[in-house]
Amino acid sequence: MTWTRSEVQYGILQKLCLHAIKYGPIPKHVAFIMDGNRRFADSKMLKKSDGHLHGFTKLSETLQWCRDIGIEEVSIFTFSIDNFNRSHEEVSFLMNLAEEKLQELLDNKSILNICMAYNSRNDITNAMEIVRLGVKEGKIIPSDITQELLSKCLYTRLSKPLDLLIRTSGEIRLSDFLTWQALENDTIYKFINNYWPEFSWWDFLSSIIHYQMSYLQLSVSMNCIKNDNDDYILHKLKSWIG
Repeated sequence: MTWTRSEVQYGILQKLCLHAIKYGPIPKHVAFIMDGNRRFADSKMLKKSDGHLHGFTKLSETLQWCRDIGIEEVSIFTFSIDNFNRSHEEVSFLMNLAEEKLQELLDNKSILNICMAYNSRNDITNAMEIVRLGVKEGKIIPSDITQELLSKCLYTRLSKPLDLLIRTSGEIRLSDFLTWQALENDTIYKFINNYWPEFSWWDFLSSIIHYQMSYLQLSVSMNCIKNDNDDYILHKLKSWIG
């Protein structure tokens, strides 16, 4: 199973940690908000384009780590709708870079979800529109509307539940990325201070350890919160459709 064409070389201590970490629960689906390419470039007095190139190199390396630890599905936030507000030159460069580099990363044996021009508001709105049309056409009755039904209408309907979301650059927010999926699945969050190109093996390892330590405790507490949220969300959805 591989996403990439190169192999990561591990040191002795890294190999020991890799072996030990597999005794705990391993997330099946991990998402990355790869933030900080431009700030990394500024800090190193590089061109912004060089920062993005470093970011794609780090992505290739990180996917190897995910493979080697047993993560089956990865979602990456490469370009939000708001990013189209950047300069035409930078947007064009990013589009061309994505076309070139992402083809090098893809492999049909594993699942890599590439979220470009994405935000959760559009994802949820599109899902609600699908449900609304289903009601209008008589294919769905209001009593059929559940959180599970709406989830089956999202872009991620074929994905595994989102277990862990990692964001770099010190920002503590989701930036409208997979917010429904994170709420629905009691996703565990890990916020890393380093910029994305500086995201290290030890940052990755600490994220997995954080997931393992949080797994049982968060699952219990979030179930209580989610039940109240579900009732509110479904009430609002049915009101909107009706």
